[in-house]
Amino acid sequence: MNQLAKLTSEEFFASIGTPSSPKALRRYLHLCTEVKEVRTSLASGQISEETIRRFVDELKAHFVRGVQFPYELTLAALAVALETWRTDFADNYLLDLARLRGYSEMHIAPRIAGLCLSGRQKAPKFIKMAFNQKNRLQQYWRAISNQRPLTTDSSVTRFNV
Repeated sequence: MNQLAKLTSEEFFASIGTPSSPKALRRYLHLCTEVKEVRTSLASGQISEETIRRFVDELKAHFVRGVQFPYELTLAALAVALETWRTDFADNYLLDLARLRGYSEMHIAPRIAGLCLSGRQKAPKFIKMAFNQKNRLQQYWRAISNQRPLTTDSSVTRFNV
């Protein structure tokens, strides 16, 4: 069975049950084997972005105004799978899904997409913070190395870094 098709199966929906909150569902989907399979298939090239685009287009055919969208959890699972995928396609998918937040047909998938977007923005901040800490350490070591030697012995050689 195709990894994307597994996201529309009754077994997948039954394994999720009724989510208590978008954060809890996102955490569960990160650990879910079906989502992990989609993520690894995408990374290995077994699934392309174009395949996902066609798959989502097929799901959109089931959208009926005023009726709960039956594949909302599938779209949420794809959002979680694409959270770590840094391409324009993934960015657009998450942004477009997050923009559907006001629709009564989808309650949780747009919120999951918003959480995935915020999760993506936290990673660069952490890297930036680590980079700033590294720079602070370098400045500290430069300040220490530029101090005058404690001895007045001229035989002591200093190396500036």
